[in-house]
Amino acid sequence: MGLGENRQVRAKEHVSLARLATLVLMASAQSESADRSFRVPLDHSRASVSMQVSATYACSAAPRVNCIESVRRETQRAEPIALSVAPGAKENDGQPALGALSRTQGSPAAPDWTAEGNQPTASFGRSVATAGDVNGDGYSDVIVGAPGYNGHGRVFLYLGSASGLATTPAWTADGTQPGARFGTSVASAGDVNGDGYSDVIVGAPLYDNGLGRVFLYLGSASGLATSPAWSAEGIEGGGWFGSSVASAGDVDGDGYGDIVVGAPFPRTFQNVQGGRGQVFVYRSTRTGLSTTPAWTLQSNQSGSSFGASVASAGDVNGDGYSDVIIGAPGYTRVVAGGATQVEVGRASLYLGSATGLVDSPVWTADGTQPGARFGTSVASAGDVDGDGYSDVIVGARVGGASV
Repeated sequence: MGLGENRQVRAKEHVSLARLATLVLMASAQSESADRSFRVPLDHSRASVSMQVSATYACSAAPRVNCIESVRRETQRAEPIALSVAPGAKENDGQPALGALSRTQGSPAAPDWTAEGNQPTASFGRSVATAGDVNGDGYSDVIVGAPGYNGHGRVFLYLGSASGLATTPAWTADGTQPGARFGTSVASAGDVNGDGYSDVIVGAPLYDNGLGRVFLYLGSASGLATSPAWSAEGIEGGGWFGSSVASAGDVDGDGYGDIVVGAPFPRTFQNVQGGRGQVFVYRSTRTGLSTTPAWTLQSNQSGSSFGASVASAGDVNGDGYSDVIIGAPGYTRVVAGGATQVEVGRASLYLGSATGLVDSPVWTADGTQPGARFGTSVASAGDVDGDGYSDVIVGARVGGASV
């Protein structure tokens, strides 16, 4: 069984008291009793006692979208298990680690698949995702980003099979500009042209000196194409367009998968200074993705990093349209008396419809601590309570000496 088959995916943010951020993906197979955990330590040389902070929101449709929060915190040792990636880790001699991946089935001590980078500064594993089934063989495949590879960036595709993931990549693609950080973000794009094969999207947020660009590679019976079928570039200097990429699902119900792209750091918007993030949705048709975004939204707050994380939320209200969740981890909240809580963070939900995404969020949730950067990661949680509605999960990276 492939990694992405018959699973509901839940995302967590795993953080240490020293601002170690670790993303945890919990993939629960319907045909198996035990969860499989996927953890991505960003600096495991500092991993010690750590705090997991995750917030799951169970959503219902009536009278409008209502998502009820369930927060779980637990202190534990930050031991990398399952899909473990350490792109910035230091070895005992102080040298940069190469980055490594492992997928555990059962005991955390016995991964049944691993892959490791071969360059000290490649940041292999900076981004990881299911690629869907790119060659139509019935097995899910995996894509891994190494944005520092050869100074340009590279992404790697590993095919699934009856015996699990292949030990060598079936496909790679390299960035075309030095320093573009190609592979900072990777994701399945769904099936954007309806040919029955999953497609893949890759972000290079520093392309053209931080303007940013994203690239779409189509799947086929022989796997991913060697050249991108589509690309788009950011519209704001320094915006880091492509910092986050994801399938949006089918936001307009036309039967084709759409994509969502975040640009969290634009320096200006409509001649206003201050780094207001932007998010773009590109809709698809039989001929592929549109060359211009069908939906664009920008934050109204400077420094909010709106779009630092983006994801399909699934269908949270059961209306047949996919919805989208967006994180703004730099969001600052104003409280009674005019005081500010800096970088509490916010997550916002936008509903799909026959005309695409609505312009105003139907639901928002804020972090509870200054500096928590709630919304650093967002994802669909699947249907965690079996009520027929998709739920969402949001991660917060808590910093400082205590949590």
